[in-house]
Amino acid sequence: MGNRITRAAMHLPVEAVQERIQGEQRLWRRQRWEIIYQALIAPRQAEDIAKTVGVSLSTVHRVIAMYKQGGVAAMETPGKGGRRHQHLTLSQERAFLQPFWARVARGELTTAVEIKLAFEAQIGHEINKSTIYRLLDRQGDRTQFPPGSGGSRLQRRTASCLPNATLVISETRNGLFWSH
Repeated sequence: MGNRITRAAMHLPVEAVQERIQGEQRLWRRQRWEIIYQALIAPRQAEDIAKTVGVSLSTVHRVIAMYKQGGVAAMETPGKGGRRHQHLTLSQERAFLQPFWARVARGELTTAVEIKLAFEAQIGHEINKSTIYRLLDRQGDRTQFPPGSGGSRLQRRTASCLPNATLVISETRNGLFWSH
């Protein structure tokens, strides 16, 4: 297509780039470093580098531009997926819910509103109530909804989140109540 030669900036020596290729476990990162390596040792058209590495032309252009502007830091991104917008880590969520699970195990009543208020106090800002339901679901909470407790709005799920207790959630004007 074009006659432009693709070159990479010398942020790292060629040997250091080779070490990063060999030491990287993730394919997409190895490919990024391979693009940089090819552009360093044999500058040529981006189409040729794309064929050599086995990626698309747009990937070569994107990686070279990122590397020229940001250097090594631009290449070491976290990638796709994961929990990037979490309020608490999974283990922190589990620790947060322990007092509530203990209360339910003793037969005390716990509301989702109570949990929501405690969660907001811990993280320092307001959240939507669906955040609490997702947190409970993520932490393996299996609740049982009694008949006529909310119709189609509440999904019926049965199981046990505690060894000898089944949670029952009932919807009232004040929120959802847990009991066993």
